[in-house]
Amino acid sequence: MANQQLNVFIADEDQIMTAALRNDLKQQFGSNINITVYNDGKECLEHMHENVHMVILAYDFKKKNSPVNGVDLLKFIKKKYPLTEVVMHSSNDDIRVILTSIKKGASSYVVKEANSFSHIRSIINRRFTEPIRRIIREFGVKKFVVIFLTIFLVMGIVCWVLISN
Repeated sequence: MANQQLNVFIADEDQIMTAALRNDLKQQFGSNINITVYNDGKECLEHMHENVHMVILAYDFKKKNSPVNGVDLLKFIKKKYPLTEVVMHSSNDDIRVILTSIKKGASSYVVKEANSFSHIRSIINRRFTEPIRRIIREFGVKKFVVIFLTIFLVMGIVCWVLISN
């Protein structure tokens, strides 16, 4: 995780919850994560061009002065930025709402409850470890270990040659 920095938006009008989630994620991931909080859907959309990797989005996001709600945001994000992962975060645990969110492109749906921050941390941690898991799936554990050790050995030889010259 040392060289990766994940750019995450949190879009929810609940300022207390967003501050708590932001602090929790910063404490867990430190400088490996850049978090921007938006309490207005329209403002969130205006900044989506900033190479956003993940949006944690309130399903029932509504703001009096904004014509954009959580479902509209999800549809827009997935249409214009299909590689951006969207995690719906809602107090609504109705299975129809969950399925609708997944159908519209959400990669995950986390119900706001006592351990919801833990679930979001797991999703983000999965995002950091995905490249390694993909290599292991593709080549298997033995080949992954051989590739890793070969690269480590080659780098050691290159460093030794550079130092001894």
